[in-house]
Amino acid sequence: MTSSPSPVVPALANRARTKIVATVGPACNSALMLGRLIDAGVSVFRLNTAHGTQEERQQMLAAVREASDLAGRPVGVLVDLAGPKMRLGELHTDPTVCEAGEEFRFVRGNKSTAENELTSSYPTLVGELSIGDNVMLADGTVSMTVV
Repeated sequence: MTSSPSPVVPALANRARTKIVATVGPACNSALMLGRLIDAGVSVFRLNTAHGTQEERQQMLAAVREASDLAGRPVGVLVDLAGPKMRLGELHTDPTVCEAGEEFRFVRGNKSTAENELTSSYPTLVGELSIGDNVMLADGTVSMTVV
């Protein structure tokens, strides 16, 4: 028994299988610049809600829709929701140097009372940590493990 190749559906034959996602920012938030990106192959624009105001995001969305209309093809929008903003509280000594192997304690409250104590703007953090959890500080440049 021989098999022949399955027919290619014409509507799918010219469709890109790879999507290009581009983040909309100050350098490309006009319909003109977004249109250039669409012409270059962008199929989805990402709006980062961690930055800017609601009004600015509305303007970006309107610019994406305008560029999509002008290009004559649909362009997706991915809204990246901001996560919770957890910050360290006031440090006993600022800056505090964290040496490898050194032990620190997260304590409740707003201010550390010892150099090895850390507080957080997230009041329930101490109760939510478990042994083995990783805690990342300073945008991930410091990594600690709960013991």
